[in-house]
Amino acid sequence: MAKDEMLADLNLNPETEVVPYNVEAEKATLGCMLAGKSYLAALLPLLSEKDFYLPKHQVIYRAIRELLAEHKAVDALTLADKLDALGQLDEVGTMAYIDELSYAPRILENAEDYAKLVRSKAKLRELQAILQQITLLSHKSEDADSVMDTLVSKLLQIRKQSNSGGLEAIWPIMDETLAYLQELDKSGNQFRGLKTSYPSLDNALGGLKAGSLNILAARPAMGKSALAINIAHNVAYYSKKTVAIFSLEMSKQEIAIRLLSAFRFINSADFNKPPFPPEFWTKVSEAAFKFYDVPIYIDDRPGISPLEILSKARQLKLEHDLGLIVVDYLQLMRSDSKSDSRQQDVSEMSRNLKLLAKELNVPVIALSQLSRACEARQNRRPILSDLRESGSIEQDADTVTFIYRDSYYKEKEQGIESSSAVSEAEIIIAKNRHGKTTTVKMNWMPDYTLFAESFEQAEPPAEQHTQDFDEFQPDKIDKAWLDAHLNDADAKLAKEPIAKDPTSSDVPHDLDLPF
Repeated sequence: MAKDEMLADLNLNPETEVVPYNVEAEKATLGCMLAGKSYLAALLPLLSEKDFYLPKHQVIYRAIRELLAEHKAVDALTLADKLDALGQLDEVGTMAYIDELSYAPRILENAEDYAKLVRSKAKLRELQAILQQITLLSHKSEDADSVMDTLVSKLLQIRKQSNSGGLEAIWPIMDETLAYLQELDKSGNQFRGLKTSYPSLDNALGGLKAGSLNILAARPAMGKSALAINIAHNVAYYSKKTVAIFSLEMSKQEIAIRLLSAFRFINSADFNKPPFPPEFWTKVSEAAFKFYDVPIYIDDRPGISPLEILSKARQLKLEHDLGLIVVDYLQLMRSDSKSDSRQQDVSEMSRNLKLLAKELNVPVIALSQLSRACEARQNRRPILSDLRESGSIEQDADTVTFIYRDSYYKEKEQGIESSSAVSEAEIIIAKNRHGKTTTVKMNWMPDYTLFAESFEQAEPPAEQHTQDFDEFQPDKIDKAWLDAHLNDADAKLAKEPIAKDPTSSDVPHDLDLPF
């Protein structure tokens, strides 16, 4: 293939484009391949024929692979003989050029670095070609979204190729593993994962592991968004880790209201009953200020794709040491590549979220819908086959957790649309790649969209009514303290009402409101 033909295949103009390549790196790489089997075995998985810029280097690489497939030795003599048999020796430049490759300046220990440089230049050429195609499409097409989808799809293909790794010898892996175990032993922690601040859940999962994809699934109205937001808060507030929430269903204001409701115990129904009384603004403002330095970031754009999430998350990791990503929810995402099958789209998005978790080395919690199949069974507890639209979700996930509330179905059977009563919730860990499968019991508090592991029902001594909200832990709520605290606050407000500016609304004039 002539140089101009190769450029045409890449949609590059040889007369106007400055094409990225490094001939010396290509020669050094091929020379290392001719130096021995060990170098050949290390370099072949890193490259393809098209990674080489010069056509004659592509011919040589292809001939080397054919010699290997025929179980023949690879050196200068066998390569020349193979090229001669194929009638391609003249394309390369006779035996003299092969000898030149064999003795090309190189350091064998740097063989992989040469190959990576060749691959890097090839990726730059691919990007250059993509940009040209997008430029042409932008002139011809009137559908901007279609052009963007094409760009994202092509970029994702390059990234998938970049993420492919090679084989590693066992001893360096063992060495790294021993170092990890020593660090674990020194820390004294039973797990290395990120704490959710739900002790039973943490003990069952071992925490949220770095690089893991954690699926949280449930039927509508079970509280999957609420539990995800609760965990996001706990990670940001108690572990001081940056959390990114990509909400494709709720707006950022809705998430903020849920946080205010859950962690200042403001009835969620009160947010829908304006005009708001002074005591409401006192509670809301007090709660809002507690989030002043809580590292939670929210993106509520609809139809975001895995590649867009990766771009945003990568930037956040560089700037704020990202600790957790929450996606709500999987089936509302937009696929990075078009297909005729929704099942294929969901499968691809699931795989891409797993790749995202591994690349950034952070846990990802992805919410997912369940099919109606569980509601047709006598035992309505979800099982793995209920995951909607794709079996690959189960395969890609490191953990799969379901939420089940029996009270929800009992209320439906009794004709009750919604109840404010605290009820039991089962957090069913149906898949756990690194541990056991089990069920964790929690309490669901619908008024506050809050999950808690247990309540203290007994009335504590009066001196114990000193718990501060800064010390609040969701695993154990002192219910008597909570009622007394809120009642005392309301009584104080009744005796000493907040003065209002008669020219303003019901909002206290001295409050710097967060909205």
